[in-house]
Amino acid sequence: MFIHSITYIEKEKNNELKKTLISTTALAISANTFAVELASKNTDSYQHIRNATGRLNYAGKTFLIDPMLAEKGRYAGFEGNIK
Repeated sequence: MFIHSITYIEKEKNNELKKTLISTTALAISANTFAVELASKNTDSYQHIRNATGRLNYAGKTFLIDPMLAEKGRYAGFEGNIK
């Protein structure tokens, strides 16, 4: 009888451990899925175009960052500069 009780207790512990493992795995998978969905919806970005020019995408809006807002080559560079 005593050995049977120990075997039954061990089986119950294994069942509880399996349930906990399954629950933990399911929670980890759902958290990962949520993180992937959230990351795919995030469209905020910055693109460096040249010297002081960049493009910023934020909250569904695009901002052009350029102190001169002129086309390339419109203004002469600094004297003595190779470019």
